[in-house]
Amino acid sequence: MAPNCPMVKENKGLRLCAYGLPGQMFYNLHMALNEEDRTQRPLPARLLVREGLGSVEKVTTELRYLISSTWDWKVKRIEKNEYQFEVPSKESLEMLTKFDEFRYKSSDMKVKVEKLDEDVGCFAVLRSVWVKALGFPPWARKENAVKEVAYLVGDPEEVDKRSLSGNGPVRVKVSIKDPQEIKGTSNVFFNGKGFKISWFLEQDNTEGEVRSK
Repeated sequence: MAPNCPMVKENKGLRLCAYGLPGQMFYNLHMALNEEDRTQRPLPARLLVREGLGSVEKVTTELRYLISSTWDWKVKRIEKNEYQFEVPSKESLEMLTKFDEFRYKSSDMKVKVEKLDEDVGCFAVLRSVWVKALGFPPWARKENAVKEVAYLVGDPEEVDKRSLSGNGPVRVKVSIKDPQEIKGTSNVFFNGKGFKISWFLEQDNTEGEVRSK
């Protein structure tokens, strides 16, 4: 992958999404991440104390001795015998995790180090689904207009351009917390004229795929 290849769609700022569905509102920020961003950021790890009495100071001292005395390890205690910290590189993490367990040289602790998910702290993941919308006036069946209105039920990703012509439902793919909550009707004003837009979750939903009718 090229160093400057963006990992997600262009950042358009923090957006409020799904505010038309009770209990589904969320904020979403799209950030363009380069491969360089992924390789240079610190890697999270967990240390389990198998023997001995641990402390933030003891864990930090040994990490400084083994890997780097200048790196800010950001050690924090999670539970009685469990600590979390940040490793400066993939090579350093591999060195710490290659043994099932090892004994500290600077104390009486026997420990085990495990790699953590890079997205540690993530509490939920959005789902992408196709949605049908009925009620758009003919002159508002445009891609940009549909995407803006789709923020009522999720974070819009793609509009099926083939569905913009004719009088049938408009199809739009959105990211949402709970797809089963996509339903109901929204009162939307286009240039000051109100229309009722009804939302339906497509059955037999296939993420990321525009299906033929």
